Amino acid sequence: MNYQLGTALDKQLDPDNVGAMRTLRGSRYDMVDRNYDIVLEYKEKSGLLEVDLAAVPATLLEGDTI
Repeated sequence: MNYQLGTALDKQLDPDNVGAMRTLRGSRYDMVDRNYDIVLEYKEKSGLLEVDLAAVPATLLEGDTI
């Protein structure tokens, strides 16, 4: 059972008004049903620079070249 604020209870319980409440105009006070699943679209990037950190010496300082 749904109660709508601002609408008289006898109008809400009247079987003749059920059809009007199920239209788009009648359902403006209904709760919003949302899908909260987050979907991320991404493109796989090709041609990126790949670095193998295992091959980099631990003593490497800024400005040094390998």
